[in-house]
Amino acid sequence: MQFPFSNIYPLIDMSIFPAVIVKLGVKIDYIGTIAMLLVSLAAMSGCVKDEMERSGRMILKTEGSDDSKTAVAGTRVYWVDGDQVRINSETPKVTVADGRAYVDVSPTGTIYGYYPYSIVSGTESYWKNDTPSITIPSTYSCHSNGALQIIPGLPMVGRANASAESIMFKHVTAAILVRIRNTTGHDLYLNHVTVRSATQRLCGSVTVNHDAADLGLSATTTSTSSERKVSVFFSDTPVIATGGSDIREIQVPILPIAAAMNDLTIEVVATTPSGEHISVAGVAEVATLTQYTYSGTKDSPALPRNAIATAQIELRATTPSSTVDGSLFSVAANKQVRFSKGNLQYIGSAATPYWRFAEHQYDVIGSAQCVTGANVDRDLFGWGTSGHNGREPYLTSEEWSDYAGETGIDIAGTQYDWGVHNAIQDAGGAGTWRTLTEGELYYLLNYRDNAYNKCCYAQVAGVNGVIILPDHFQNSGGYTFVTFEDVVTEWNTNSFTASQWLTLERDGAVFLPAAGYRSGEDPTYNNASEGYYWTSSANKTGAQFFRFYKNTNPNKLTYSIAKVGRFRGLSVRLVRDAE
Repeated sequence: MQFPFSNIYPLIDMSIFPAVIVKLGVKIDYIGTIAMLLVSLAAMSGCVKDEMERSGRMILKTEGSDDSKTAVAGTRVYWVDGDQVRINSETPKVTVADGRAYVDVSPTGTIYGYYPYSIVSGTESYWKNDTPSITIPSTYSCHSNGALQIIPGLPMVGRANASAESIMFKHVTAAILVRIRNTTGHDLYLNHVTVRSATQRLCGSVTVNHDAADLGLSATTTSTSSERKVSVFFSDTPVIATGGSDIREIQVPILPIAAAMNDLTIEVVATTPSGEHISVAGVAEVATLTQYTYSGTKDSPALPRNAIATAQIELRATTPSSTVDGSLFSVAANKQVRFSKGNLQYIGSAATPYWRFAEHQYDVIGSAQCVTGANVDRDLFGWGTSGHNGREPYLTSEEWSDYAGETGIDIAGTQYDWGVHNAIQDAGGAGTWRTLTEGELYYLLNYRDNAYNKCCYAQVAGVNGVIILPDHFQNSGGYTFVTFEDVVTEWNTNSFTASQWLTLERDGAVFLPAAGYRSGEDPTYNNASEGYYWTSSANKTGAQFFRFYKNTNPNKLTYSIAKVGRFRGLSVRLVRDAE
């Protein structure tokens, strides 16, 4: 249980920390001296001394202070009624009375103490010994009180003999001190800070090895992606004034890093306090908030328990992007892409026809394109109809040989790929974009880490389709999803308004609308219930595509990657390789 930030008092002067401003970069400095370590750990470190009285009442004290949980270099974080400390098998609340904090317990034998109570896992016989299991959280909530943001409930453990007069608590985490300043020209709301590693486990269940002289942790090894990141979310989204003088500092607790590493990434996400208002069809005016995201990777030394490193990040304005902001998607073991902000469209009705991306991810042109002629706006195309070598986007022939390539020949990397051959309006020149291969799409949907839980069927702004979440999804809206892992029978099992979708889109989500298909010159248009998306991979005289639809037997929504005739008019969503 965490205690209110209304009880956090004035904090330490952080000017003692070494600070090197690296614009759009991260500088990590390990503080190796004991003197600086004690000061830098502030609310994280310190020794908590608890004394036993004969009545079984355990007085919770710190050295030099009767009423503080942690008191180092003048920084105090106060105990409040409702805090929970596990002492052996007891689960007492902390009571604050007469300026003192105490709990009533009846321990026997060796005394084991844990704070907060929620970090203890496993059976009583498992944790009531010298090698208990505790859990380091992956997310924390923080309130913006003062310059340095202190997270309540940082894990501490301790051990003592029953005859001892005190029990010494020690913090089990290390930390990254992130110093943030804003030079965007706009005041910003601070949403969250995330520390991420590609190989090292930063949170999750660990074993504490009790020892009379010290407390150690089992080695932190490579684990799932969910255990390789720790995020701190601000419950009140504090404003950071622009200009650079308003510096916010937040300690992000992480497990000790077992060895020197060079894959540490720190990300800060903030939004403008008031966004530009735009008109969305079918919805009243909604706010669209510009997202400012900084992400960088620099060398970092080993970071042991009770140690702290520093990073300074400057948020700067960026130009509008044609990609879904902040979203990276793994399409192979060592390859990531960004999706375009909407389906590909050919605007044939313009005096000079051109290519563009849909304004919104849920936009589709509709059945008007199911006619012949070059002067029609389209977002359903025959395979490889980039305009190269006479394969025009309005081609409707039902002969496979009239379309791109020869039998069994892929269009990946060729001029038949729409993104390779064409400049996209306001989104870059020819060669900026490309179409996913069958293998990349299959990896994205099935093989990347936790793949099935990063995709779901949904309705967005009343349009059916599929949502694909990025590799490291930060759900700032607190939305829930019924994913591919579960059986879904209706599109609106996951339903989001246009306004809600803006939040998900800022968090990096991609939406593929069910735009149906066109069959040669036949104006068949099966929109609203099925989606079809080309890959750049051939299959004999056909080509591979991604399909999602409602199956009537059994009654459920499903998807597949299969072969279809090249003359079919299907949707195209382009990607760009990550830098």
